[in-house]
Amino acid sequence: VGEWLEKWAEMYMERLEATTQIAYRRILERWTQAIGRVKLAELKPSHIDRFYAALTSPKHPLSTKPLSSSTVQRHHAVMHRALKMAIRDGLLDRNPLDLVDRPKTNELDLQLPDMKDVQAQVDALAGTALYLPVVLALMTGMRQSEVLGLRWDLVDLEGGVLHVRRVR
Repeated sequence: VGEWLEKWAEMYMERLEATTQIAYRRILERWTQAIGRVKLAELKPSHIDRFYAALTSPKHPLSTKPLSSSTVQRHHAVMHRALKMAIRDGLLDRNPLDLVDRPKTNELDLQLPDMKDVQAQVDALAGTALYLPVVLALMTGMRQSEVLGLRWDLVDLEGGVLHVRRVR
């Protein structure tokens, strides 16, 4: 499995953004640590079930804390994509991940911060290099990578418009 994941990464990941490649590498490292020595043709749903249980365990050796359900879902999606290519290349007859329940998303009890606390945090950033990016993210809902990808040619101050066309 580990050898296949390395080959797949070489073939597939060059077309991804740099930040996505970093995230995929971290995911592939965890898969390789857990089941990298298993022969690809002998990969079973039970290997995958044990891996998912380890990722969500408070005492697993693959991370410093249990991973969220959405992160485990990303692990599932990346590996599914890699094994789909193994099927295409004739290395597998079927995808073992198709026999495993995709990890469920946990319902989050989302609690929004108090606006006074948010304003206090923003005020504390006044005069620092973080002030503008943080205010921009708060006011627009842009992600960190989108804020960092902005350039002046994407901002129309007179029209009050900015275009998100790059991420960093």
